[in-house]
Amino acid sequence: LIGDNKKKLQDGKHGSDFSDDSKTYDSLQLLTDRHGDGLTLETFDADYQTSELVFGVGRDDANKRITLVFRGTTNSLALRSNWSANLDIAKTSEPVPEILKGKIKNEKIRFHEGFHEYMNNKTKNPDDDSDTTKKNQILSSVKALLKKHPDYKVYVTGHSLG
Repeated sequence: LIGDNKKKLQDGKHGSDFSDDSKTYDSLQLLTDRHGDGLTLETFDADYQTSELVFGVGRDDANKRITLVFRGTTNSLALRSNWSANLDIAKTSEPVPEILKGKIKNEKIRFHEGFHEYMNNKTKNPDDDSDTTKKNQILSSVKALLKKHPDYKVYVTGHSLG
């Protein structure tokens, strides 16, 4: 996991977080030691973390899983944007996506309003289309993996904002 993805992590805007002597790198190395081969970091987006949602998408071939991970609130990197999303505690809802109809009994899915807004905000990257959202980016990444690995299950996890 680490060896295959080290360059991808270090080339990002916050690559110093993944230097050989960083705590983040040490933590990721523990995952490799604990789980062995078959783990791949497919997507990691933290380039605009002071104002955007931070997420990663991993693939676990041994367990046939695709895992979407959201970074939680961080005081040092995105204090204002994270906490304003956290404080918006009302609920909002969207219709159940076609792919889930019949698999869950509700007609709508409820979301924490601040998180929902964070997911649907336009991205800050000037190279993105003007209507690209974090939700678009995440769905694109996960759908591409599911197309290659249709027998894999999708897991979603995170802390605080996730």
